[in-house]
Amino acid sequence: MIILSFVFPLVCWALAARTFRVGWIIGTVLGLCVMAEIALAEEWILAGAKVTLLLVFALATVAVLIAGIVVEGRRVGVRKLRSSGVRSVLGLILSALYCVIGLGYILLMAFLLVVNGPLASTPSSAEVLPLPAGLAVAGNREGCGSGSQTICSRDIQVRSTTGLPDDAVVRQLRDHLTQTGWQLAPDTDGSWNGCRAEGWLLDRQQVCVAVQDGQRGVFVLVETTDSW
Repeated sequence: MIILSFVFPLVCWALAARTFRVGWIIGTVLGLCVMAEIALAEEWILAGAKVTLLLVFALATVAVLIAGIVVEGRRVGVRKLRSSGVRSVLGLILSALYCVIGLGYILLMAFLLVVNGPLASTPSSAEVLPLPAGLAVAGNREGCGSGSQTICSRDIQVRSTTGLPDDAVVRQLRDHLTQTGWQLAPDTDGSWNGCRAEGWLLDRQQVCVAVQDGQRGVFVLVETTDSW
């Protein structure tokens, strides 16, 4: 369904286009925008700026679609869109609906993100992995819990491959996380915790990490919180 929504402006333009040259130029640009949106939505690229760039490319898609219709309408010898047949008229109607709904959605989402912050999403394993030599992942669970706030977390169980005790594993993990930019402080329950802001513009959010030594072994817990 998401991919279909990205492809829809291509359908609008395929119906509305009336000239070969402008049709292919605008179609190519729209195709590039669609591919970028799909790659962002699937988090194949720039996961830390996913929402921001999705809105940017959505706005670019609307602008390109409007520009294509306007440019074709000003070309000499090209019939007016409203008198170019059923296909072109249908393309014009669908394009207008897409642009109005798209702009409304972009403005609404941008407003909500500025006021409330980004939605919580499952933290990436890259916050912790790869582990230093001598440590290995024994479990990697993820999930989100709802309540007054949505909290998404990733729980990575870590073990020593050389037989080190858990307290030594904790020290190694603390050193590893510190070297990757985390600032950890001890808590009253014996864990080591730290938080930092991550993401770009509308994606910027607080991510927290905790190194815990419990009965089931050593875990690294990474959490993001939904502020909506």
